[in-house]
This record gives sequence, structure tokens and C-alpha cells, in this order.
Amino acid sequence: MIQIEPSSKRSLLSWFQKNRAPHPWRKLWAKSKDPYVVWVSEIMLQQTRIEAVTPKYIHFLKKFPTIAALAKSKESDLREAVSGLGYYRRFKWMTEAAKSLHEMDKEFPRTFEDLLNVKGIGNYTASAISSICFNEQRAVCDGNIERIYCRIHNIQKPSNDSSVKSEAAQWATAQLPSTKPGAWNEAMMELGQKICTPTSPDCQNCPIAIPCSARKTNTQHLAPAKKVKPTKKHIALKAHVLISQVGKQMKIGLIKRSEKHRFLRDMVGFDFEITDADPATAKFKHTITNHLILGSVVIKKIKNPRKGFTWVDSRLLKKALHSSLDKKIWTAALQVL
Repeated sequence: MIQIEPSSKRSLLSWFQKNRAPHPWRKLWAKSKDPYVVWVSEIMLQQTRIEAVTPKYIHFLKKFPTIAALAKSKESDLREAVSGLGYYRRFKWMTEAAKSLHEMDKEFPRTFEDLLNVKGIGNYTASAISSICFNEQRAVCDGNIERIYCRIHNIQKPSNDSSVKSEAAQWATAQLPSTKPGAWNEAMMELGQKICTPTSPDCQNCPIAIPCSARKTNTQHLAPAKKVKPTKKHIALKAHVLISQVGKQMKIGLIKRSEKHRFLRDMVGFDFEITDADPATAKFKHTITNHLILGSVVIKKIKNPRKGFTWVDSRLLKKALHSSLDKKIWTAALQVL
């Protein structure tokens, strides 16, 4: 494997110090040295764009500034704080972990191995937190670093190929400098975000361009190859919108889905079922992981609110819906009301 020379490593760290993005989690960590603020950022950034996370992160830390505050949070307040970020289960796990740490009066785990025992923390997050907060020699390897690895070695395979991911992780570990592993990890990720980008790499300003094989052969656009995307499974979904009208006041019935529900488990929203409906009748489309949902809406007007549902004034409904799927269901319902 091609190694990054010490001089190039110094250049990368120098570039990072001059160009590092002023993310709020970096500012809070520098000020407080509280690993909680890094933990929150790493959980929020999972499968979510930085631009979407930033305002939510600031709002979240205002509501839950400490582990103790998060441990004592109400589920409704938590859902409101992370509404729009998707993948709610990661925040539920984080809250459960905060409660466990708070109730047992434990300090935040300081090692990679101990962090792996925290609910919702995997290898990547444990590596990021342990290296940034506790200076542990652990390399992170996300999509940015996999792309850098492929270009340096001119590997023209998809970066999500299992062999490429494994080799990239080994290479990332081999590049770790003996000091400041957290700064190095952040520098590598930022290099992928700003310089070694997917479509328009800025090789002229790359601090580690010297060993890059793809640059030498002008094949940056081929390394890595486009990711292999799994075929989406089409799912027909029928949503039930219950409406109770009393005079001019219209209330909408929402239900808390069970842990056994296929999608959006344990979330409050519209009741729905998976059907064999003709896709041509779909009123809206929605994607969840590898599923393309083709949705239709059934509206049922009732005189008296049923038990087991949460009844929300239609004027306040948008604030009560936290998933984009539920919001699409309501938009489709409005078209036929």
C-alpha cells in the first residue's frame, strides 16, 4: 500500500488548521472538553448531511446541554428536537444510553472498547470519539477516506465494495501519525469534503497529492467507480387517515406504531398497512433505505374520537408529524379532503 510521507502529513495537518470548518461541535469541544458534545454530533451526522445537522445540533444542545438533561428528556421533546433528521432509532438509543450512564453515575467511556458497549455506538463512532476526545490511536474510515484511498491507489472499483472497504480501513490505520490522531482523522475527512470531492477534486490544492496515482494518470473520475446501488424493493402502502369533526374543529387521529411495525417503529403518526395495491394508484412515493414506497390514502370520517389514538387539531398537525413519510401522507390526504 502507498504510504503518505511525513512531510505530506505535516502539510495536511497544516492545511486543516488553516481551513477547518467552524462546525459548532468543534467550537463546543474546544471550549468545554465534554465528550458529550462530540457524541451528539457523531450520532447526528450518521447518514445525514452536515448542512441539515448544523441547525438541529445547536437546537438540540440548547434543549439537552448535558447527559443528565438528555437522560431526563421527554420523548415528545426529543422527537421535536430531531424532527427531520430521520433514523429516529439512533436518538432513542442515545437517550437510553444517557439514562444508563446517568442512573449508574458513570463517567463517559474513555476508550474505544468501552465505547462499543454504549448502545448505538459502532466502530466508526467509537473511533471518532476515542481519537478526538481521548487521543486514542484509532483511525476512522468513512466514505471520504475510502474515496481518498481509491484515488491514491487508482482503484477503479466501487468504494462500497467489501474488499475496498476492508483495505481502506487497514490503510487508514497505517497512516495514523503517532500524535494527535483525532486531528488527523478530522483532517482526512475534511480533505474528502473540500478537496478530494466525488466529482470535482481540487488536485492543485491537495496537500497529499504527491503519492496520488489517479492524479498522475488523470483518472480521478474513474477512481473510485460509481457505487453499486441495491435494487429498490417496491412496497405498496395504504395509509388510514381518521378524522373527527366536531363543529368547525377537525381533529386527526394518530397512533403510536409498535416495535413490530415494518417502518417507522415506535413512532407516533398515521396508521398504515402494507398491501398488494396496484402501483398505478399511488398518490405519493417515498424512499426508506432500499424500499420505494408507493402510497395511497384512505380517509375515514368518524363522529367520536376512538380510544388508542392521539387526536390532534388539524391546524397543529404539521408540528405533530416528525417523519417525512407521515407528512407526505397528510399532504396526499389534503388533496382529497
